[in-house]
Amino acid sequence: NGIDSLNIDATLDNITYDATAYLSLYPLTCYTEEGTVNKTFSLSNPIPTPFEYSSEYTPTSADVPGFAIFYIVPFNPASNYYNPHSPRLVSLINNNPPEFVEESSTILIDNSQSISFDDTHTEDSLNVYTISQGSRLDFRINLTDSVSYEDQNSSEMRVSVNLFIASISEDNTIVPIRPRTNIFSEMAYEWSSDTHAGSFVIPYTMEFSTITGPKEFSTASQYDSFSQDGYLAFLLVTAFDGEGESEEFLIVVLIQPSLPQDIFFVLIIIGVVIVIALILGVSMYLRKKRKSYLSPSSENYYQYHYNNDSSPESSDYVQRLVSYCPYCGYPLATQQKFCPSCGKSLTFHD
Repeated sequence: NGIDSLNIDATLDNITYDATAYLSLYPLTCYTEEGTVNKTFSLSNPIPTPFEYSSEYTPTSADVPGFAIFYIVPFNPASNYYNPHSPRLVSLINNNPPEFVEESSTILIDNSQSISFDDTHTEDSLNVYTISQGSRLDFRINLTDSVSYEDQNSSEMRVSVNLFIASISEDNTIVPIRPRTNIFSEMAYEWSSDTHAGSFVIPYTMEFSTITGPKEFSTASQYDSFSQDGYLAFLLVTAFDGEGESEEFLIVVLIQPSLPQDIFFVLIIIGVVIVIALILGVSMYLRKKRKSYLSPSSENYYQYHYNNDSSPESSDYVQRLVSYCPYCGYPLATQQKFCPSCGKSLTFHD
C-alpha cells in the first residue's frame, strides 16, 4: 500500500548460495491501467545468521496494486546447481480507493435545481429527490485519492452514472433489481477544473428479464411513502482510480411519470394542423357567404333570342328584345320602362 514493506525471507542449507527472488505484480482488476510488473532481487545472508537469506522491498506508486507472486531460486556456484524446488508464495498489495469531494460535487436537474452531493444524505439516512421521466441531470464530480502517493489528480480516474430500479424491504434496505440492459452515462474529464462532467437523461422505460422473456417497464416509481412499500430508483455514481480501485456514491430518486418528448412534438404538429384546417375552413365559409351575398336576385327572368337555337339563359341585365314581363307575364310588343299591366320597372342596374 505504499507504506508497508514486503519482506522476502528464506532459510537455506548452505551459506554459499546465490539466492535470487523473482517477483511478479499482477493487477487486481481490469481497470488498472498498468500491466504486470516483474522484478528481480538478490537475497543477502549477513552474519550472524548466514543461513537466513532475505530481501526487503517497499512498493511504490509506480507498482500496480494486486497480487504479488514471488519465488526463490537458490544457485550453488561450486556445483553449478539450481535447486528446482521453488514454491510460489502470494501476497497482496492494497490499493486505496478514490474519494468524492461531496461539497464541490453537484447535480443540476433540468437547468433549474442544483443539488450538492453533501445534501443527498444525512449521517444515517438517504434523502429522496423527485424528478421526472425525461429529466436531464448534469453532473460535475470532484474526486481525490485517499492517499497522496497514488493518483496526483483525477485525470486517470473514470466516472460513470448508472440508473437502477430497487424495491424497499421491511427494514428499509434498498434491494436493486438488475435490468437486462444497463442504463449508464460516462463522465468526461475536464483539465481546466480537474473534475468529471457529463449529463444523464432519465429514460421512460427499462428492459427487464421475465419468465416470459424480456419486457419493458416504465421507470416511473410506484412507491407509497405511508406504507413504505413499492419501488424507487437510485443513481449509482462509480469512480475508478488509475490503479483500479473504486468508490460508489448513491442518490435515491422518486421518478414521476411524464409524456415522452416526441409525443409532445406529435401533439404540437397535430395542433398546428387543426388550427390551419380551422383557418382554411372559416376562410372558405366566409368567401362562400360573400359570394352568395353578391349574387343576383332570385327574381331572375328568362329571355329569348331571335335565332335558330334559342334556349333559356340566365342573365344579369335586360335584353332589348323581351317577349313577356318577367313579373306578371304580360306580353310586350316593344321595349318599355314600365310594364303596362303591373306597373313594375323593367330597368335593371348592376
